[in-house]
Amino acid sequence: MLDAVRNSLPVELIEQARAAADSVLKTESETTRRIQLAFQRSLQRAPAGKELAQVRDYLDSSTSGNATEEETRDLWARFIQTLWATPEFRFLN
Repeated sequence: MLDAVRNSLPVELIEQARAAADSVLKTESETTRRIQLAFQRSLQRAPAGKELAQVRDYLDSSTSGNATEEETRDLWARFIQTLWATPEFRFLN
């Protein structure tokens, strides 16, 4: 199911999300700081406590101990795409 959704996204959007993920991953080394940076860059705000916890849970449950750099980047790209899919992102002033 997720592959069907992913395959329907425009290639440009996926590449932009990957580039954003690369930037976040290279700028910060700690997960919480990375999440905060992704929120700041995408929504111009810090995540609420509950949002931070939910994203950490998602990342922790989706990351394998032997994930490649590409797999890690794509995981972060999917998270960033969820930020971009929010009404808050689409209707940012």
